[in-house]
Amino acid sequence: MRIILFVSGLIPAAAGIFFLVNEGQTFAALAFVAGLALFAFGLLGALAYFVARAGLGVPGWVLADSLTALTLSAVTLQNRMAGDDIALSAFGVWLMAAGAMRIAGAADMSDGKFGFRFALAVLGLMSAAMGAYGFFRPFLPEIGMTGILGGIFLLQGVSAVALGAGLRRRRGAEAPAAAGKASARRRPRGKNPMKTSHSD
Repeated sequence: MRIILFVSGLIPAAAGIFFLVNEGQTFAALAFVAGLALFAFGLLGALAYFVARAGLGVPGWVLADSLTALTLSAVTLQNRMAGDDIALSAFGVWLMAAGAMRIAGAADMSDGKFGFRFALAVLGLMSAAMGAYGFFRPFLPEIGMTGILGGIFLLQGVSAVALGAGLRRRRGAEAPAAAGKASARRRPRGKNPMKTSHSD
């Protein structure tokens, strides 16, 4: 089920590229694309958590991030983001929270490889930095709105793809199935022991 995480990351990444290409636009002109990307990201992320959390060990912060994205998508699609600065501040807080959760998740992850945990922590640091820049954008206006928005969506997408690539199926999830198959192979095919023969 890692494909769900891959797709959930590709959608906001594609939206981020779209925002970077459309430099100079206002958020009102990009709100519909942003809302759809947030909705797809949140829905697929939540689906991945509930479907694959036992087998792949999808961390709980994926669900929290997905629910936040769904909330932001509802606000965005209803045109409640009044202005570029408010939109970037909201998305910046979202990315800062997601970055902090990735850093904490990488530090708390005990069954993952070191390279995967290190990459997750680096992506978390980058997300927190980009989120802080988006939040304080009125004081740091060197980068335009579409550039920051594109970076936010790109980082969310790349992080989801990296998470899907790094998760591996848990051994404990494979053990019950393997034990069931082994017992089925060892089961004798003789007479049913519950049946007894009666002699005159």
